[in-house]
Amino acid sequence: MILFHAMKPRKIRWVLALSVAASLHADPLEKVFDSPPAAARPWVYWFWMGSTITSNGITGDLQALHDAGFGGSVMCSMADICTPWPAPIGNEPTPDSVTFNNQWWQLVRHAAQESHRLGLAFGIGNCAGYETCGGPWITPEYSMQEVVWSATKFSGPGKFSGALPRPEPDIHAQQSFPVYIGNTGKLAKPEVPARRTYFRDIAVLAVPAEGEIATNQIFDLSDKLSPEGKLAWDAPPGDWVVYRFGHTTMGSMLQPCQWQAIGLQADMISREAMAFNMDHVTGDIQKHAGDLIGKGLDFVWFDSYEAGTPTWTPKMREEFQARRGYDLVKFLPVLAKRTVGGKAETKKFNADFKRTVDDLYRDVYFSVVRQRLHAAGLKFCNEPYWGPWSIPEVITNLDDVVAEFWADDGKYKRAAVPAVVSAAREHGINLISAEAFTARPKDSQWDETPAKLKPVGDAAFCDGVNRFILHRYIHQPYGDKYKPGFSMGQWGTHFDHTQTWWDPFKATVKY
Repeated sequence: MILFHAMKPRKIRWVLALSVAASLHADPLEKVFDSPPAAARPWVYWFWMGSTITSNGITGDLQALHDAGFGGSVMCSMADICTPWPAPIGNEPTPDSVTFNNQWWQLVRHAAQESHRLGLAFGIGNCAGYETCGGPWITPEYSMQEVVWSATKFSGPGKFSGALPRPEPDIHAQQSFPVYIGNTGKLAKPEVPARRTYFRDIAVLAVPAEGEIATNQIFDLSDKLSPEGKLAWDAPPGDWVVYRFGHTTMGSMLQPCQWQAIGLQADMISREAMAFNMDHVTGDIQKHAGDLIGKGLDFVWFDSYEAGTPTWTPKMREEFQARRGYDLVKFLPVLAKRTVGGKAETKKFNADFKRTVDDLYRDVYFSVVRQRLHAAGLKFCNEPYWGPWSIPEVITNLDDVVAEFWADDGKYKRAAVPAVVSAAREHGINLISAEAFTARPKDSQWDETPAKLKPVGDAAFCDGVNRFILHRYIHQPYGDKYKPGFSMGQWGTHFDHTQTWWDPFKATVKY
């Protein structure tokens, strides 16, 4: 504090002159720190839980965000409750509203119009739930694929003649979490009949039944397989196993969403499948809310990746040949846990195969999404981590880059922040958002407070994040009538306007 009353007039003028000079030459970063731009205001993950949605509740949610000084929201349309698998509650106020149907789009239009009125950024998830990309329109052919095989043993010399059985993979979906099965009332990984009925051959190989496989001991019998699946082969002496390799759908489904909205994950390393999926998504947006693009509806959201890693796509053989310079067919037994050409050669193939999958996510998934969204006038927002790709290679496709950190028992858990911040800085990206204060059930039981959370947020700021997207803010269909209000289930910090500390929390938002 400057005590002017204790100074002589001449000295006061001198101090004031120095102060003015200092302000004129202040660091631009200091100026922007003192008066942050609107883009720095925090956002929220705004989860709509199942069909528990009302237009009055939407207005109330957005008005509360505006009044508290927030900058925008990311709306994801979920199941009634997520634990993390989806389950229904019943007695919803808008039971006919299902993600992407006409009633749901009317509510989205209302949210976009209200966001525009209030000067809030607003975007929607690209699919039902938050994980990851697809919908009911994705057929098995356009879904995520995996290599499957059958193995038939034969001892030579002699003539093998007979049918090679088609592989019979586990009929349940290949995915991380179970779901609520509406017709059984149980939590389970859903049965996907297409995992048994949809099958496309890749190759037929005969190799020694045991031990390492020398490359000169591999017989490619693919051209000897009849359309009916029968094989005729003159086998040399020895014990052989005949592999019938093919691919089928992983059966991986969207998570966690209404059962009526659930669908297969799109094949994200197939240009054809991704173009089909994104044309469906952007086509639906343009049909129902095209007049609001840039006037309330600003971006499409792709959350963190939890869909698993595919082991095939229809053009995998051609892509591998073009990118790695050799044919992968003779190495297919490696996918069946066999060693081909020795340990070093097998290790090299595994690395080449992984690199090819990484390349395809970069060149197909991120590229096609960006192209299709930009063509529709929409921005591409994404959490580009924990997927089968290199973050620095994909991050430049994004209009908004988002990391993630957790509030773990009142402590800062960095999660994806260092990797994303490092990649963003490598490419000169300044605005780095983060899914902020995500928490486990034991850490969020309506007992968390702004004072407890502040050190966690400060640590994230110091790590390079400069915009928070608070996880989570739940749509309250009945306004403040019920407290503490609706929740997502067991996940996330309770940043809801039905919280007891919502009003004093406005000071934290300003900070």
